[in-house]
Amino acid sequence: MKGDWFDMPMSFEEREKLQKYVDAMVSLVFAGDKANYYIMNPESAYSETKQKLASILNEFNIRDAAELKERIEWLIADGKRLDYKFIYYKLIQMTEEGRIQKIKSVSDRKEQRDLTIVNRYLRRLPAGGITAFDCSFAVHFCCIGHKLRWLSKDEHWNYVNKLVRLAQESYADWDEYCTGFIAGLELYSGDQSLNMKERKNRLMQLLNFSDSPMVKRKLH
Repeated sequence: MKGDWFDMPMSFEEREKLQKYVDAMVSLVFAGDKANYYIMNPESAYSETKQKLASILNEFNIRDAAELKERIEWLIADGKRLDYKFIYYKLIQMTEEGRIQKIKSVSDRKEQRDLTIVNRYLRRLPAGGITAFDCSFAVHFCCIGHKLRWLSKDEHWNYVNKLVRLAQESYADWDEYCTGFIAGLELYSGDQSLNMKERKNRLMQLLNFSDSPMVKRKLH
């Protein structure tokens, strides 16, 4: 993923502009009791101890700077959306009845679950698919990595710039972005239905609340 964009230093004004996108994109990642607080105060989420921040990355099998950069670059290039597209193109060629029969015929529970979720969103997602899921988590990892000094300032902001552009190329607005993120979350997080309902409700607030980072900074 090296290129001319990678090591280019950015001006303060460019970083300030990108920070508003960062606030919006990471707002989808936060969950639990502190989620609403972190959404309105995202800098607080990355002010935890280094041990706590490192433990968050460790949950995603990211243990050092090299693994962090490898993961971010993978999320930019392919990410989880590659698996989603494989399932999508398999189903889109079938009739509705054919898709239902295909899902029923699968014996593996995980595969059946994945097919069911992708089928549910088959006509609802824009061309960007679940790119938002990759983008939001990649920006989240960038913020943690920067605080841990696993990424330099320029590496952090140039990764963020790449991810913002990817989001803009994939979606028309934050509404589409949120739909893509939720589809990815359902597919890969294994969230329980109650928690998923809570997160969907929070996303509706993000799209409509006047102080929301998504209202303050439009995607385009």
